[in-house]
Amino acid sequence: MPLGHHTPPPPARKHAEHMTLLVSSDAVVAPTRNHRMLGLSMVALASFLISIMSACIKFEGSSLSSMETVFWRCAISYVYVVMLALYWRMDLVVPREFHWDLTWRCIYGFVTCATLFWTIKEMTLADAHVLAFTSPVLTFFLGAWLLGEAIASVDLGCAVVSLVGVVCVCQPAFLFGSAAQAATNPYAPWGGIMSAVLIALTYVHLHKLAALHYVVVTHYFLLTSAAAAGLWVIVMEGGEFHLLRPDANPAVVWAAFVGGTVGFVGQLCLTKGFQIEKIGISSVIRYLDVVFAFLWDAVWLHEPIHGWSVVGAALIIACAAVIFLRKSRGQA
Repeated sequence: MPLGHHTPPPPARKHAEHMTLLVSSDAVVAPTRNHRMLGLSMVALASFLISIMSACIKFEGSSLSSMETVFWRCAISYVYVVMLALYWRMDLVVPREFHWDLTWRCIYGFVTCATLFWTIKEMTLADAHVLAFTSPVLTFFLGAWLLGEAIASVDLGCAVVSLVGVVCVCQPAFLFGSAAQAATNPYAPWGGIMSAVLIALTYVHLHKLAALHYVVVTHYFLLTSAAAAGLWVIVMEGGEFHLLRPDANPAVVWAAFVGGTVGFVGQLCLTKGFQIEKIGISSVIRYLDVVFAFLWDAVWLHEPIHGWSVVGAALIIACAAVIFLRKSRGQA
């Protein structure tokens, strides 16, 4: 048979063949070009939704233990994520290269919830929030160290100014109150600092899981947290779930349902946002959570509005606007 000229396959077919070899599971996301503002917008939306969830958790706190609150928040959200995975027919098998980062993301996420709830129990809510929200400043340095992200002086300055805004909004007892309001447990401040470090480490691992579908990441985090919190209630609290009692307060049941629902959407947005955006500037946008929480306290709980709170909210919003503007111009 004479040798003839071999015609190469069309480029589209050749590309499809390569993609077939490279991608074997829909748990892995093919690289796509996202809109420049998508990541920060997702984090901002997550802050709005998580602030509603926090208000629900604050309402539940008078009737449920901290661990039972964590359990219902994660268990209700987990039902939604399973339904979404089934609807999209997603493969929840995680490739081996993601096992390490996903494991630490789940561990850090649950321990953060447990530590922060314990800190809130042992000291005032404002003090605990101020300590926990030092995480964006830590995130900048962890992002530079572990991910090689460049630290822009403007962005870091926004993080520091936003932290000042958080102090003004929360008005912690160690700055604005009396000594009687301070933490009674000497280890409580260390719990708040630990939660801040764990939050920053969680953001690092979320970004390293950018190639893994955000629904898969959220699925395993909620599964781990619900299982661990449920086991704690069974072993350490006598196995009594107050929300299942016949005389459970309907308002508390409703708050748990709403918190789990908005928490599910907020968790998806948060995971996706930190996967595709730099963790330093994304963590600063998380400060909007404090502004929204301040708004809900004033609107729903009719708490008085102080001048310092308005100043702090203005500082946080201004810094978020600067970061959004720099991102829209390609400077962040």
